[in-house]
Amino acid sequence: MSDERPIDLRGLDVDPPEVVRASIKRFRRRILLWAFWTVVFVAAGGAILGAVIQSRNQVPQALIATNPSINASIGNYRVGAIDVGLLKVVRLPGNQIGMEFVLHSDVPLAGCCSIFPNAASTSTNSGESGGRFGHVLVSIPASSVSDAGTVDMLLIRSTPPTIRLPFTVDLHALGVAGIGG
Repeated sequence: MSDERPIDLRGLDVDPPEVVRASIKRFRRRILLWAFWTVVFVAAGGAILGAVIQSRNQVPQALIATNPSINASIGNYRVGAIDVGLLKVVRLPGNQIGMEFVLHSDVPLAGCCSIFPNAASTSTNSGESGGRFGHVLVSIPASSVSDAGTVDMLLIRSTPPTIRLPFTVDLHALGVAGIGG
């Protein structure tokens, strides 16, 4: 080893080569461009996710399926030859009430059934044409509930012969509070 001291490069008054300046300039530009696109993609993803959540929350059938029930017990009704079970009552936005019904009959339910009143409704039967089970989701305005806490419903079987069968849901008897009188 030599006894010479190393040269202090900080003391030199030398400009960095143009190659280094160009590299640093390109690096900074790339970092800024990467940061810009990252912010754009994160913002777009957030907007898309928000729109999906908002649209899902505006579909009454999805809300009926996902919201917690406000009834303490289930309702069972014999409507003509059809057993109707009210499984769930939920509060919906816009002063609406959602209800989930299941249907069973000793005769096939093909083409059956709609339940009124409803602002939005979906109805499904068990897959085959001779299915004896059905499922109906109903959304109704809270104003449809009487002061006594009852709702006059109408089950309609649309296959010939068309049958209209009334039944009454007593929300207070099911333990639903704060709706109706």
